[in-house]
Amino acid sequence: MPHSIAAPVPPPHPPEAQAGAPAQQARLLLAGILLLVLVVIATGLFFPDLMGNDAPQDATMALRMHERGDWVNLVRDGSDYLDKPHLLFWSAMVGYRLFGVHDWSYRLLSVLACLLGAWSTYALGRRFHGRAAGEIAAVIFLTAYATVAALVASGDVI
Repeated sequence: MPHSIAAPVPPPHPPEAQAGAPAQQARLLLAGILLLVLVVIATGLFFPDLMGNDAPQDATMALRMHERGDWVNLVRDGSDYLDKPHLLFWSAMVGYRLFGVHDWSYRLLSVLACLLGAWSTYALGRRFHGRAAGEIAAVIFLTAYATVAALVASGDVI
């Protein structure tokens, strides 16, 4: 009696495709979260107005430095102001000089510094633990309460 050996039936989907589907969904989820975070950050450039005690005061001090062209002396109410380093005020002055005096130009370089921090977090995570870890680390950095609050409420990331 002739024996026939049946060829194995291939699975409906290759194993690589089955393993790639959850990874693709995770990447789409991360991309969606990142897009949402970028929308919140971009909106935070324009809304709300500068709030709290520090942000309006810092913006005004940077405006005075900008108007005088003085990159060295921080003055508040006629006396030297030594509570914060100059970098925040310099970044605001650069924003004022490039784009005019606006709330968003005060916040712009802080937002760019925050995005640089997220990119650096991604690069470090990717280098040591792979691409997925870098992406997750960057999203965690961008969605951390301290980062979002600093960007939206005060613009004092630097």
